[in-house]
Amino acid sequence: MASNLSTSTNGRGAASGIVTMMQAVAAAATSATSSNTAPGTAANIALQSQLEANVRVAQEFQDLQRRAHELFTGLKDLPTTVSPKIWKPYFNRTFSVFTKLWKFQQANRAALELEDCYGLKRHEVGEIASKVGQLYYHYYLRTSDTGHLLEAYTFYEAILDRHYFDDVMDTKIAYVAAKRLRYCARFMIVCMLLNRLDRVQVLVVEMKKLVDQFAKELDPDDKEGWRKTYREMAMFVEALNDLPTDDQGRLCAIQPRAASRENRSGKTMVHDVVIASCWPNQPRFSDLSIDMFRFLQLLEREPVKPQPDQDDSDAPRKSLLNCPSASQIIHHLGSSLRDISSSQFLLFYYSGPGRLNGAPASGGTATIPPSEAAMLGGLDTRPPGDDHVHRLHPYDLVPFTRKPFFCVLDSPAAPLFRKTPNLYTGTPFLFLCSPQEYPPSISGHAGTASLFTAFLFHPVVGIASVCRLERVAASGWAAAIEQAKDWEAAVVRYLQEHPLTPAFLHGILTDEFLARLVARFVVCRVVLTHNTCFLKTTELPCCHPDLSDTLWTDLEVLSTEHLALTLGQLGCQDHFR
Repeated sequence: MASNLSTSTNGRGAASGIVTMMQAVAAAATSATSSNTAPGTAANIALQSQLEANVRVAQEFQDLQRRAHELFTGLKDLPTTVSPKIWKPYFNRTFSVFTKLWKFQQANRAALELEDCYGLKRHEVGEIASKVGQLYYHYYLRTSDTGHLLEAYTFYEAILDRHYFDDVMDTKIAYVAAKRLRYCARFMIVCMLLNRLDRVQVLVVEMKKLVDQFAKELDPDDKEGWRKTYREMAMFVEALNDLPTDDQGRLCAIQPRAASRENRSGKTMVHDVVIASCWPNQPRFSDLSIDMFRFLQLLEREPVKPQPDQDDSDAPRKSLLNCPSASQIIHHLGSSLRDISSSQFLLFYYSGPGRLNGAPASGGTATIPPSEAAMLGGLDTRPPGDDHVHRLHPYDLVPFTRKPFFCVLDSPAAPLFRKTPNLYTGTPFLFLCSPQEYPPSISGHAGTASLFTAFLFHPVVGIASVCRLERVAASGWAAAIEQAKDWEAAVVRYLQEHPLTPAFLHGILTDEFLARLVARFVVCRVVLTHNTCFLKTTELPCCHPDLSDTLWTDLEVLSTEHLALTLGQLGCQDHFR
């Protein structure tokens, strides 16, 4: 799929148009010289002048295209771990050249569209606009500034509204027709990240029609690749929409993002986030699994159009790793640790399979002494086997606890990481771990999305998943969301004021993103504790360092009324004791 979504070179033979025009210039010059006294001399001279001007326009346009393509390719090839001091100047140069290219084609559109000049087509204008959209998108990926994601959406929407790619199938040229498919796939990714789900549904239908037409009319070599891309897109959107519908049959909406920076409720201490997913069967699109997408969303801010004098978003910078190796995870964590100060947090999220004591975490009899378990068990970053090279062990994460470290593990092997030692006294760290196992009736890790991550994404989504809710009144859904918001706020306030709250947790709760994760972790544990299907301790999430029994009991008491009100709004009290 990556090859289908990559940027192709222009590939058109515009140079032949320039050669033809230069021949016309030469002919006009010869005509003007040979008929110096003829009545048409002035007209010939004017024609020669116009042709020469058009040649200069075409040549300058091609020069700008070449420079833009070289810079764009170089920017894409820069590693995601490279310092902002390197990639930002490169980005600024690239954006500057694309701005010149865009303005130049606008100012000289009439000349460039002449067949004997350059023969500029609308889909080529669309490709320039699409690359500008990609630049904004890549800037978002490196900074997490959703304002630039909004700018990417603006460009992609303009391409759709101006029908730049509408005629590409008529060319009967496969690589030209594929430009519209690439644009459609990229636009859908941006729409998903902005929660423009109505537009996403339209694009999925459009993609199906385009892929079928592409395969039938052009029969290209990569038609199966595009069919696979469409299937991945459709499966991802279907999993994304795995929510109850309201009484009107509409999908129940959810908004997981934090407020915009203007309306934020606290400061941000998370600087870098490494998000990794290794579940082999989860729906994926553009290197995003459902779990990755959900965790990414809850660390975003509401997009605001960027201002010229505005710094980058204070939302944490994120690295997205789809099915990475253990060494790749360690490399990205190390690069992130390099860039943060001693007062900022590094956040690591992992969703995937794992093993306890060297045996599959889902069951079996342990034959390894407990003292060796943390060295043999861990997170499987490749298909399970006997090879420990691709397994991330608890002690692998110890070096990253030298600075404030927050870790969320959604894996059957997550509880094993409670053995991670605290070697750097005074430096806060916290592990939030999913249940080791789930009741047989609950597809906690086996479904299209993990249950623990669903609760972190939004508690109401987690409750709906546990209770398998299919239909909820719109008013009840909205009220449950507000109730869950009040519940989270109450948990944070209670932990901030409780005398038994550990000192390290006070620092964590000053960050609005980390405070929300802690609150939703508490909500998840309370909900599962009271659900009739969850009977064993290993079916509950845990944390390291753990909270005292007294504090957990007090949190349970605090949550009793909030739980009852939330369940009442959703109408699922019968699933709880």
